[in-house]
Amino acid sequence: MTYNFNPQQHSTKVKTGMQKAKQAGKKLGRPKGGKIKGEDEVLDIYIRDRQQLKDKRTYDSYKEIALSVGISLGTVQRIINKYKKNDKKT
Repeated sequence: MTYNFNPQQHSTKVKTGMQKAKQAGKKLGRPKGGKIKGEDEVLDIYIRDRQQLKDKRTYDSYKEIALSVGISLGTVQRIINKYKKNDKKT
């Protein structure tokens, strides 16, 4: 059994499916930015440690923060980098 791929037919099916989804009120695409799960808790820990130890670079490690909040290390890094980026703008 062979399958002949027809790009035009495939494209038409995809576009039709997208139109049906839109009509059904589905949200399409990637989610917009916004709050990340655990963002407030991570920033509380990070800012508190930063204020306590202004001159010393012995903040809670990102890994320790991730374990205490219950999110991944990458998410902690993303939250803190987002905070640092916004902090520089103001």
